[in-house]
Amino acid sequence: MKIIRSILEMRNLRKNISGLVGFVPTLGGLHDGHIAHLNKAKKKSDILIASSFLNPLQFSAKEDLYAYPINEKKDLEIFKNNGVDYAFLPTKEDMYQNLNSTFVDPGEIANVCEGKSRPGHFIGVATIVVKLFNIIEPNFVTFGQKDAQQLRIIKNIIKDLSFEIKIVEIPTIRDKEGLALSTRNTYLRSEEKKSANKIYQSLIMGSKLAKENNINSKFITDKIFSKLNEDPLITIEYIEIVDPITFNQVPSLSQNNLLVLAVKIGKARLIDNININTNE
Repeated sequence: MKIIRSILEMRNLRKNISGLVGFVPTLGGLHDGHIAHLNKAKKKSDILIASSFLNPLQFSAKEDLYAYPINEKKDLEIFKNNGVDYAFLPTKEDMYQNLNSTFVDPGEIANVCEGKSRPGHFIGVATIVVKLFNIIEPNFVTFGQKDAQQLRIIKNIIKDLSFEIKIVEIPTIRDKEGLALSTRNTYLRSEEKKSANKIYQSLIMGSKLAKENNINSKFITDKIFSKLNEDPLITIEYIEIVDPITFNQVPSLSQNNLLVLAVKIGKARLIDNININTNE
């Protein structure tokens, strides 16, 4: 595995790479969920490139940019052990020579759900993704279904900006209790982990209510709110049932909806989602 730390070096190397190029972009802080991305991408590619870049544009001043749990040595070992050919670890200075210059705005979808809770977050995501796509020029890229709104925004970017890149969706990877794997899970203490396990349980409850033909979205989200609100360690940020394309809230369930939520438990902010449909 070759480690690359500059855009110029990456571009020069890319010119001489032939075959099908897969790309796995990360913030660092790798875990088994990232390994699932790497393994899937390795099977589909001739050359696998992975990046680790803690993107400051997608963190607000109140968020955990400087506390984000990254271990570069461990991350590089994971990359190497899972078939990465080129590890791209650019510097902030190289990626953003001017933090107040050009941005990519994903539109209205960036202002609801996660976008409403984290203003500017998806502009930061969209900007770095477009930069990485331009530098790496992958044939395909992996993104996870856990970050459902981000996944939809990336799909929009690829379509709207005419990138010739295919998305390989990776299903949400969960631990044995159902908690979606996340770098921020490392923040959880033992008692907080027990509380976090209730997130997936609440999503399953919502899905069950939908399958019982409870089509009123507020009825379902209120039930989930009541369940999670019983736990004093959980602070609910939002619970919504949305259209999977626009991420606007839907008052009544149809055949294709997403139940999305975000909660805070101790130092960890955790998101999750599940497809939720009626039996009609």
